[in-house]
Amino acid sequence: MEPEWPSMRQALRAELLDRAVQVNREGLRAVLPRLHPSVTSDGDTVTVESAVNVETDCPDGLILVPSLFITDRVQCTTSDHWSPAICYPATGRYLWSAPATPRSLDRLLGATRARILAALTTPLQTTVVAHLVSVTNPTASEHLTVLRDAGLIDSSRAGRTVTHELTAAGRAVLDAAPTHR
Repeated sequence: MEPEWPSMRQALRAELLDRAVQVNREGLRAVLPRLHPSVTSDGDTVTVESAVNVETDCPDGLILVPSLFITDRVQCTTSDHWSPAICYPATGRYLWSAPATPRSLDRLLGATRARILAALTTPLQTTVVAHLVSVTNPTASEHLTVLRDAGLIDSSRAGRTVTHELTAAGRAVLDAAPTHR
């Protein structure tokens, strides 16, 4: 696993960030059913279809744990010693490479900016963007600044970490581009 760990860690970080942004914007009730078809939410109740019937309260919260190894189900953990958790299949987007970009965007924005825009369908940190498009962190930062100045992405800072995501305009540009390569 060691040679793949950096890519796996990057994919899990992107997953966590993506889900955090979704929960912040839409609320936990809207996000839970998207984790897996067996997860539903009704009021203050979260239900996970399984062969074992367990009920538990979550006074200290519910922990969501993405997994690259659990791919076909969710796994719940409960204990008197820690908060209940739902381990769910991570999407694994960008596990080894960024998504393909339409050639038309290459010509419009330049190849690197087009690849960055396509990668930002999931909010990502600058270092992850740099890795995905095979440029240095400063070069990625320059391209991200141009995209932000054009209104195609938003960036937010938490300490030394900057996270970037598409704006409505950025999504529109991606959606309007022909998908053939």
